[in-house]
Amino acid sequence: MTRLRRIAIFYARGSRALTFVQDEIRYLSVNTGLGGSIPAPPTTVLRRRFGDCKDKSFLAAHLLRRLGIPARPVLVSTGLRHTLQTLLPMPIFDHAVVEYEIDGERRWADTTHAQQGGGALKLAVPDFRRGLPVGHDVTDLENQPPPPETHDRYELHETFFVDTAHGVSTLRAVVTARGHDADALRRRFARDGAESVARERLEHYRGAFPHFRRVGQIEWRDDRERNEFLVGETYDAERLLSPGTTPETGVFTFPAYLIRAHLAVPNVAKRRQPLAVPHPCNVEHRIEIESPAITRDEGHGGRSVGPPFQLTYATTQQPGRYSVRYSLRFTTDTVPPDKFASYQKK
Repeated sequence: MTRLRRIAIFYARGSRALTFVQDEIRYLSVNTGLGGSIPAPPTTVLRRRFGDCKDKSFLAAHLLRRLGIPARPVLVSTGLRHTLQTLLPMPIFDHAVVEYEIDGERRWADTTHAQQGGGALKLAVPDFRRGLPVGHDVTDLENQPPPPETHDRYELHETFFVDTAHGVSTLRAVVTARGHDADALRRRFARDGAESVARERLEHYRGAFPHFRRVGQIEWRDDRERNEFLVGETYDAERLLSPGTTPETGVFTFPAYLIRAHLAVPNVAKRRQPLAVPHPCNVEHRIEIESPAITRDEGHGGRSVGPPFQLTYATTQQPGRYSVRYSLRFTTDTVPPDKFASYQKK
């Protein structure tokens, strides 16, 4: 058996084992007394089909080792993270993950995160910074392995076909989510169901366009191996235009709500604690309006760069079509208190 073939087998087996523990073993945390700190035996977890974070992590490590993949549980702190190293030894760990190695690449996986995609080497995991592996030869905390390149991205493409004769106008919306954002959408569909997601999205759009109604059913496609999740839907409505300044003109207002939601900040003057911001976050919102009434005009754009986000936008206008593209990316997960005012202003 060639080396590449052997690696492919380990990768496929490891991916299936982790998916099984994440999706088929229900996460249930019940910690009572000293017994709550002791993981249940893997056979018990398999039989009852539920467990807490340490039960699932120990089970995953057991299965991976049986498949020939080096693995061990790791204790982490969800709040202290990198400050663990500065503290004296004490019972401060409140979570457990599993560590494994395939073809020399060391990875962590959070077994409590269901519906993840990308395979064993591409699973997104929170930034815990440091952890304490469970093993007889462990003498100190260890750094979390570098995160995999999951290419997290959320793209929303909306195309409005606007009837200027006050007839029926149409919206076609397509969401393309990759990496961490695909995991989130997949969990949402699995947890709530397609009908619930469709109702929520319809109510969302009706906040801006009260006369919207759905055409057909919401559609989605899930490529779990590539960790890409697509959602498509169509709406139509009358009276999409508002009266303009003259009888010959109409006004169509389209909110960049996706960008607004990510850039929302508290309405306070100062902060004493850091402000958490979306991270990882790489969002694009593209809006196109098609109508024979649109004439050619010069496009324009802008850019706002500085910690912790980068925002760009650009517009183009030609006969029959107007488009605007917003791109937003956060470069860190928090805004320090002394930077909050400048961030709020920017």
